Amino acid sequence: MKRNDPGTGEAPSEALHPVIYMTLIGLALWMLLASWSFFTDHGHTGLILGVITLLAVFAVAIPYKLWRIFKRDLQDKGALEDAAFPPFRVWLLSKLRIWRGELKGVDAAIAILLPAAAAATGMTAIALVFHFTTVVPH
Repeated sequence: MKRNDPGTGEAPSEALHPVIYMTLIGLALWMLLASWSFFTDHGHTGLILGVITLLAVFAVAIPYKLWRIFKRDLQDKGALEDAAFPPFRVWLLSKLRIWRGELKGVDAAIAILLPAAAAATGMTAIALVFHFTTVVPH
């Protein structure tokens, strides 16, 4: 396996691997489902679920649209053939060019996915506590 480090002479990647985007979408859906569990038998449920769903759609749509803009830019430059991504494991070991310099792929993946994973996990934990501590009227 050839690592993409300064010694190899390969240029660092300028784009996130598609696995990162798919993971973000999955985490957003997980958080959406955990959020829905709060509003099962309360008034104004439809409005609350609509707002939560709209926020989740925006959280997924904005990165998707940015990816589409990046892909269209590559098509305009005629560089789409060069945009094939290496396997995810290789991408994690390579460097990613960011606006401040370069970052290891694994560090970039952690920095991007950790807040979304923490939010989804936290929302699930809160939903479970809410579910098991709610008093059901008789």
